[in-house]
Amino acid sequence: MLYEYLVGSEFGEQWKAIREGFMSMKLSIQKERDAMERLWKAREKQLEKVLLNATHIRGNIEGIAGLDSINLNMIDDEETLLLE
Repeated sequence: MLYEYLVGSEFGEQWKAIREGFMSMKLSIQKERDAMERLWKAREKQLEKVLLNATHIRGNIEGIAGLDSINLNMIDDEETLLLE
């Protein structure tokens, strides 16, 4: 009976539905992952731009005021550890 069930069309159709559902979920996850990675890359570029401009401002201030300028660090040392 088991053999007849396994080689029968009902089992084949059920297995095909399971496989299609699995592939659909896998594809959906991959698309979501790709979209999130694109967003993260865009945000990283924005962050790099902000940090580059902040570095330029800091350099200008230090050039004018010397090393006795104000603290212009964007993040604390503790936050740096969390970002790594």
